[in-house]
Amino acid sequence: PTCYFQGTLIFARPRIVRPEGPSCVVTTDALTTPLTDEGYQAIITQQDAEQTATFMRRVVEERLNATIVDASGLALLAASPPSSMYDLLRLLEGASWVCLGNRLDCMADPSTVNLTEAGFQQILAQSSASQMATFVAR
Repeated sequence: PTCYFQGTLIFARPRIVRPEGPSCVVTTDALTTPLTDEGYQAIITQQDAEQTATFMRRVVEERLNATIVDASGLALLAASPPSSMYDLLRLLEGASWVCLGNRLDCMADPSTVNLTEAGFQQILAQSSASQMATFVAR
């Protein structure tokens, strides 16, 4: 499933057929590279904080089903990223600026929260009609 990006499979014929079967195409584009350690390495080796932040945002939204409630935390982490995807996931799961889908205590901003199921659930958990109206209007 990490080969999918918003419902689109990114696949190319491998130059060498491996016994484990086809795999995802690793690129240097943070929007399309797979959310794997290989994809992560392709991004962080560029030493581009913006690309790294984009990749991390995808990890938060797609792998953790979470939202970012403070972009400054993301920017700080992207400027000095951990060396592996495993370490990244552990840091993101414990980051105070990441609101995991199962945490209902996050005060997500309805004008900036991701327009995803996780974002909807976070606004719903706040039990505020005005907050929900702001979210729905977007």
